[in-house]
Amino acid sequence: MSIDRELFATLDETEQAELLVRLSRSAAMSVTGHDDIQETLLLNTALSERLLKGDYDVKSELMKFIEDPDMKSDFGSIYEVINGDEKASAALHIVSYGCAFNLRLAAKKMGLHILPDPVLEALPDIADFYFDQAEILGLT
Repeated sequence: MSIDRELFATLDETEQAELLVRLSRSAAMSVTGHDDIQETLLLNTALSERLLKGDYDVKSELMKFIEDPDMKSDFGSIYEVINGDEKASAALHIVSYGCAFNLRLAAKKMGLHILPDPVLEALPDIADFYFDQAEILGLT
């Protein structure tokens, strides 16, 4: 999957979210040497896609990936495991951005206003960092 920065900027947020799901899936598939983490990234990408399609029942489970109070399966705990693996870290960043982006859109539709910072901050105007991560994986 290849992603174009200029194209992304021309899309509405729903189209951006759809593109981020596809990019997240490709990023997760690129993870090697960390089968359990790849599985977690693919699972959360699937949850993100379900959320985008209106299955709001997955919101709580997906939110744990972004910010787990028990710190067992969230971004931070996964990052600690793969720290030093540039490609796995890039994939983790991309998937977490895609998930947080979709959570922010779903929260808007559901009328939710109290959200963790990573969800509130997952805006289109910070996408350049994630395009840089996609370059590391050869996805641009």
